[in-house]
Amino acid sequence: MTGGGADSDEIEEESNEESDPNEKSEDEAEEDEEEKEQSQSNANKGEKDAEFPEPMGSIKSSKMASTPKAPPKYVRERDREISEFKEIENKLGNFKALHDYVVELCKRLKERFTQYNMNGTENLWLLKPGSSSRGRGIKVYKTYEKVLNRIKLLKGNTRLWVVQKCIENPLIVENRKFDIRQWVLVTDWNPLTVWCYKESYVRFCVQEYDPKGDSRKNHLTNNSVQKKYADFADTEIDGNMWSSTEFADHLEEQYGDDRWTDKIWPQIK
Repeated sequence: MTGGGADSDEIEEESNEESDPNEKSEDEAEEDEEEKEQSQSNANKGEKDAEFPEPMGSIKSSKMASTPKAPPKYVRERDREISEFKEIENKLGNFKALHDYVVELCKRLKERFTQYNMNGTENLWLLKPGSSSRGRGIKVYKTYEKVLNRIKLLKGNTRLWVVQKCIENPLIVENRKFDIRQWVLVTDWNPLTVWCYKESYVRFCVQEYDPKGDSRKNHLTNNSVQKKYADFADTEIDGNMWSSTEFADHLEEQYGDDRWTDKIWPQIK
């Protein structure tokens, strides 16, 4: 009966193992350990998420993945458009501030500079010999450097020079630049006594005025300069000159009032 007794003991031990409710199998123990690790991992991730929030456009997945997935294409495009819009918005903000500053600066300059409206955008200057006539030696320049270079070339010349800002927004007649030549007689220096002849004449350039041009033909109205050009005799204005009466008639026809008598002549005197 020894063998029977042994079988009985084995059966009893097996019966005892099955009947123990508190003892877990190895598989169950491993599953419990994995659940603990997973819980700890989720807790750590929650802390990191609180410290570093997810960037715009990321999508949360209900399933845990070993590596984060890239957001869909439409999300990436949306984020890129938002970023570009903000960049443009910042630039426009800076541009508006600069624009407002320039407008205010020009307004203040206009209040202090009476000839503000005569200036253009080409920075035109006339360099004139101090003791010359008939337009001789006059040069037109757009930069300060060129003016200085011209003077340096004439370093041995002891003559004085006049640097004059060119009126870039002049009154145009028959599409041409012009000036008024007025005769005066000075009879005394102290006190200064000047007699102004009532009649005068107007001199025109040969070619139509080009606000961007820097040629002598475009700016110097001297008759002795203009008559050297081939088209001098072909212009609609006879001799490229008007009397002050002709000029007054033209102004009245253009503006409907006597601008010469009411505005121009008082300024000449």
